[in-house]
Amino acid sequence: MPVIKPIIHLCIPQLLQPLALWKKDFLFEPEAPELASLLRQFDQRTDASIQGLDASLFHAGGITSNTDIPIANFRFQAHLKKTSKHFMLCADPIHLEVGMNDITLTQVIDDLSDDEAEELIDDLNQHFKQDELEFIRGSNRHWYIVLPEKEAVKTTPLDEVLRKNIKNYLTHSETRNWNVLQNEAQMILHTSAVNNQREMAGLPTVNSLWFWGGGNIEVNASEQKDVVCVYHNESYEAETKAKTVATAVNCESEQLTEDGNHLVSQIGKHQGKSIIILDQLFHAAINDNLDSYKQALTKLDAQIIRPLTQAWHAGKIEIIIDGCDGKILKPTKPSLWKFWKNNPVSLADL
Repeated sequence: MPVIKPIIHLCIPQLLQPLALWKKDFLFEPEAPELASLLRQFDQRTDASIQGLDASLFHAGGITSNTDIPIANFRFQAHLKKTSKHFMLCADPIHLEVGMNDITLTQVIDDLSDDEAEELIDDLNQHFKQDELEFIRGSNRHWYIVLPEKEAVKTTPLDEVLRKNIKNYLTHSETRNWNVLQNEAQMILHTSAVNNQREMAGLPTVNSLWFWGGGNIEVNASEQKDVVCVYHNESYEAETKAKTVATAVNCESEQLTEDGNHLVSQIGKHQGKSIIILDQLFHAAINDNLDSYKQALTKLDAQIIRPLTQAWHAGKIEIIIDGCDGKILKPTKPSLWKFWKNNPVSLADL
């Protein structure tokens, strides 16, 4: 019988998206020899209709939706260690900047204290109680809105809107006018004592909420892939995403160490798929910080990709590389008759 190898599904948002532009405008050449060598071997390319890290993680776990990604209920369960039968969306605290012709989502507010978060939540609940809406704090940066009934809602994950004009990404449904709801929330937040104090202290204010992730929580178990663990780096956001997906597919989540050889050893104990979140490039890319991107990529290549590549060459594992932009690459050892194939020589060429 053939040996079943562990499958490593690497989710690396912003891996390839900015490189062509950067190479053209800045003569930028990323230094990631291990990753470039691995990607030169790809023989399978899937243009999936999946965009962004959140969608890619759920897709890797075998969970798909024709409407919205079912983030909110699973993230709520991961945060509060309990399930909810209510229909909810994420309602994360953000800061918007208004320009001449656009409104840009500049940042997620991630430095609220417990008291600040609770006071803002209380202000919102007092106002929206008459509409049978409830706001719940999962963490100081992850909030939820609970709706009286289920809605078919079209939303965009928060990560996909960062540093962009929100005009084309606003929440929409046939049941409720979400623009009106968001405007009301912004009015309540604008008059909040918490925001007045933060503004005087020179801190970014919570001047809006981003509603997203209200998909169907009824997951078909037969569609789930055999995911045994979701790994994440030390960032709180990556940990939250890992725990959310792990909750959805009923598996473990675990923090990565910087020792890639240890990771290979851990993965070798599993016979299923391991999903690894490598989001170190994300913020550098969306902020056009070439130096930070290059440093993060070099470190990622040396500490994580190199040991995985060595294990792949040794036939110990299979690797899938997901750029979280709809392109999924599976490196395959080429046949001898493909020696003539003209493969790209760098990440930018890919």
